[in-house]
Amino acid sequence: MASGGKPIPIVDEEESEEETVFSEEGEGKRLKTQTKKGMEQFLTFLKKYGSQEQKAWTMIEEILVDIDENIDQKNFKDLRKIKAELQKFKQPRFCKRSDIIDQLMNRIEDALLDAADTISRASGSEGSLSQSRSSVSEMSKSRVLLRQKAEAEKAKLAFVRQQVDLQTEKSKIEGQIQILNQTCSAVIADAEAKVFEREESETKSERNSILDELPKDRDVVIPKNT
Repeated sequence: MASGGKPIPIVDEEESEEETVFSEEGEGKRLKTQTKKGMEQFLTFLKKYGSQEQKAWTMIEEILVDIDENIDQKNFKDLRKIKAELQKFKQPRFCKRSDIIDQLMNRIEDALLDAADTISRASGSEGSLSQSRSSVSEMSKSRVLLRQKAEAEKAKLAFVRQQVDLQTEKSKIEGQIQILNQTCSAVIADAEAKVFEREESETKSERNSILDELPKDRDVVIPKNT
């Protein structure tokens, strides 16, 4: 029921992923806010993407193990090439995920502000209605306001939980990328050390082989004094 000539916001979560609310300036303006259905779809997307990330990580671990077991000059160069490709692959996808999560968090913040504004306007309308109708008791007015406040707090709690979940997912993705980068750096450093040790060992073996080929007993000729 509307009062004071101001329409009450209309919410239909099943109709689309975006709620339609009417602003005070006129019924022609629409404000876009995140719905429960839209949030569920986004969380489903994050879960699916996390599964894909895990599969990719497992595959990368297997590749790193294979490289570690068969290190030579050719594999060492291939390893550097793989690292460069991973860097090019990581940056745009990571930025895209971060942008999506940040945008959703901003929409949640906007929705919280819209909800608070709606509650405030509804409370003001209720107060005006109570003053204009002497038949409305003070107790009834308090009950309505308390119920509105309770619903607003429930909505805030739901949004806070969603924010925490999104922030946790974002931190998890960032952590996986850091681990991947450090693992690549560690494997490359180990490969460099093994290549150096192998070359050093081969050089030492060649030197010993040359020394072994030299005659062990040689006669020393001492010139006689005349």
